[in-house]
Amino acid sequence: MKKSILTVFVSAAALTLSACGGGGDDDTQPVDPKATSSVPNQANSSGNVNQPSQPANTGKQTTAAAGAAFFADQNDLTTARPIGVSGDRDSVISINGHNITVARPEFEDQNFGTTSDDGKTRTITNGRNIMSYVRFGFHTEFGGAGNGKQHYVFALGDPTPTDKMPTSGDTYYIGLSTFAMGTNPEFRTGLSSFHVNFDEKTIDGEVYGDSRVNPIGLGGKINGNAFSGSKDGVEMQGHFYGPQAEQVGGIFKGTATDIPGIDEPTPVMGSFGARRL
Repeated sequence: MKKSILTVFVSAAALTLSACGGGGDDDTQPVDPKATSSVPNQANSSGNVNQPSQPANTGKQTTAAAGAAFFADQNDLTTARPIGVSGDRDSVISINGHNITVARPEFEDQNFGTTSDDGKTRTITNGRNIMSYVRFGFHTEFGGAGNGKQHYVFALGDPTPTDKMPTSGDTYYIGLSTFAMGTNPEFRTGLSSFHVNFDEKTIDGEVYGDSRVNPIGLGGKINGNAFSGSKDGVEMQGHFYGPQAEQVGGIFKGTATDIPGIDEPTPVMGSFGARRL
């Protein structure tokens, strides 16, 4: 990689997201306190990526939705395992037979929105105007079996057609994340940044909060319009979304062995979405 993720992120500070806007209720702070609460405009996409031309498309694609989800039981992130996800990212999705409302008009123009059911559940997802092709977030059910919390993370959206995937060049994506860490996890909102090399078919990045304190490293290989892989004990999977890979979204889980500032292996679980610079 010619540049570090941090170097690119700092150089794009004027375009950086504010992770505490729109429904997040944690203490995550943006990298630049003067940053706006919206993501970079897609018109600013990197020009060094070789991809077929295609007319602008502001509506939903006809391609079937694609995504992924993990489920962790008993408030224990080490139990996280893959689980099916389907439905309408602009309304209600279904995970393991649970119908989860992921969109409401009042938070579609915000970074994140929160929905709850009288203290029985809590869901935080990104606003559609922030990530127009993918919905990601987490859902927690309180008082499950054994009176423990049950956690779900997910990403679902309109995948890039495989024949429209970039074939060469490299670019950067910055965006948002939701994640939890440790043995008594509480999900919160944060940021994400990724470097993608289409020649090498690799994707590397980080998710983090608190002005990049304790970033969680992610890495994988690209296969068609999807990517997956493991880095330092953390498994990631996701997709490219939009007509021409304008966005990425995915999920991750594992026991991270190399989080800066943390001396011991740490259970982690989360989701992310990011837009191309």
